[in-house]
Amino acid sequence: DYLVTQGAPLNFQTNELYNLLHLMVLHSVHQHAREKEEGGVSIMYGTDTAGAKDDTWCREMYDHIQEHMERDGCYPSMCTQESFDRHTPLTLAACKGSLQMFNHLFNKLMSIEWTFGPVTCRKLYLLGVDVPLDDEAGEHSRSVLEVVVESERL
Repeated sequence: DYLVTQGAPLNFQTNELYNLLHLMVLHSVHQHAREKEEGGVSIMYGTDTAGAKDDTWCREMYDHIQEHMERDGCYPSMCTQESFDRHTPLTLAACKGSLQMFNHLFNKLMSIEWTFGPVTCRKLYLLGVDVPLDDEAGEHSRSVLEVVVESERL
């Protein structure tokens, strides 16, 4: 919050064209790998996670950054922006095998149409999921389904 109030740009990119959302996905992958090396003990929380809390902090921070980006108006372009290897934050989570982050981001694509007791109907537009998105140059990006099948990590 402090950096945003001091004017830090939310739409910056690294040399590899990663934005803040890409970086949170990558951090979730590294956090999970670090906890595996430590035998299930979270460095950040100091508790035994056994894979349960591995990237909770990353998902919460992703949501926090998303709120700031939505207020700033740059979220729609940031969540579909591709990195140098043509990955959006969602396809990057699939490629790197970050299942919890992938599920978190995938659930953000769905909206609740209606609920009736224990039954919930959700709507999901398939553009970008099984149909590739088009970029400004008319090139097709890779769909989420294509990345999941190719990476074989989820």
